[in-house]
Amino acid sequence: MILKENLNLEKMKHEQKLEIDAMRNRLLTLFVQELRTPLSLIIAPLKDLLEEQSLIPHFASRAQMAYRNSLRMLDVCNQLLAIYEQGNQNEKLEVASYQIEKLIDSNLFDYRELLKAHPITFQFEKRIKKDLECYVDKKKFETILHNLLSNAFTHINYTGTVSLTICETMERQMRYVTVIVEDDGKELVKTTEQLMNDKVQDNDIPSVQLGFTFMQHIVEMHHGIISLESIEGKGTKVVVSLPLGKTVFENDPNVVFINPDMSKSDMPESLQEQPLVDVVTNDILEQKAVVPTEIPMLEETKVASVAGPKKTLLIVEDHKDIRLYLKVLLGKEYTC
Repeated sequence: MILKENLNLEKMKHEQKLEIDAMRNRLLTLFVQELRTPLSLIIAPLKDLLEEQSLIPHFASRAQMAYRNSLRMLDVCNQLLAIYEQGNQNEKLEVASYQIEKLIDSNLFDYRELLKAHPITFQFEKRIKKDLECYVDKKKFETILHNLLSNAFTHINYTGTVSLTICETMERQMRYVTVIVEDDGKELVKTTEQLMNDKVQDNDIPSVQLGFTFMQHIVEMHHGIISLESIEGKGTKVVVSLPLGKTVFENDPNVVFINPDMSKSDMPESLQEQPLVDVVTNDILEQKAVVPTEIPMLEETKVASVAGPKKTLLIVEDHKDIRLYLKVLLGKEYTC
């Protein structure tokens, strides 16, 4: 009887802990999302300002500094969202076969603005076959990649060298696709677990690999391997290896096989190579604004607007400043 009561008590404590963790993640997600809106409204006008040819150099340098640091804040927000929005860590993997090269290339494209704004030397080396495929949960794989790169940029304080290497390796008589991210940050980097186990002085706190425990969980769900090596004064290296074959997942009750969706990574190369519309402006447009399908074809509508009256565009957005910025942004081509 006593044993049964103890088991029930432990079960209740565990359930309460899960509820508290879920509530904390929801609150943190809402907090980060609230930060992203004003950040978007800072970054987009700053970029427009920097593109003005008549801008005085003295003011341009200050605007450039504000723009760089705003992008850094947005990158940290995106990293935190990638972790907090994952939800239940015990949910099943939705696995499908993807071409690794396309999957990684499509995600690296999102870092273009950040790399342009900061003195970061980014090196990318691919040592795999062009059509190499791997069974992964696409969303979680993208979370891992984003986490590794964002941590590396943080380690070098957005000034230095970060390298990404993709290669095929053999370990334990199994083929893996291996992702290696290295940086030349000078500080010692540790995981949160290592920090809790070590006795660290207040004035000697090392850098932290944010989200490493969560990434480790995702990698292990993929039957993969993850390791972190950091040497003070030299840099940090994180290695993630994921099995290439399908067989490791076939008897796993936590895996569901799905069909690959038609996503950005599956787009034709001609579309992937087109210049990005401003990343931050896209972020604003994707939030709540309802726009007609003609908007991506601005060049065609521009020709039409010369010959006839502007088309009317209804902007549905409850945030006053975002609504105003969208009206200014789209007002040249549409009546808002």
